[in-house]
Amino acid sequence: MAAAARASSKPKSAQPQGRIDPQPRPMGGLRFGLVNEDPRKKYVGVFRGDEEAWANYSYQGYETVKATPDGPRIKGARTPKMGEELEWKSHVIMEIARDEWQASYDQGQLYADAKSQAMKGRGGARQISRDPNIPVENETTDMGDFQ
Repeated sequence: MAAAARASSKPKSAQPQGRIDPQPRPMGGLRFGLVNEDPRKKYVGVFRGDEEAWANYSYQGYETVKATPDGPRIKGARTPKMGEELEWKSHVIMEIARDEWQASYDQGQLYADAKSQAMKGRGGARQISRDPNIPVENETTDMGDFQ
């Protein structure tokens, strides 16, 4: 009993106890840095082999970045010849004006907020199923009810 009392009277360590996690890292967007970025532009790396992503970004107004003397460069990548597309590990750098990107982002956020608000109101998530832009189909849906 006396040994147990002495063990519990030891001073506690000043070191933090438990799990120590590393600092969080960004998970999306470019995983490589650019030098000489234009602050008026938004950049994204698009995999050359993904035709759907390529078409999506092109439709939104993104254009490929070509090497210019004072333009952006990829950190740690070979310096391309003037006029060549900036590419790193089969990803081509595309850009869009930051104002255009922000307008598109804001429009998407308004749409998402409206859908979120609809789910809170009367009818809950069933309100979403009435939107023709959001198909709701699964194994239990009888399509005859919707015709």
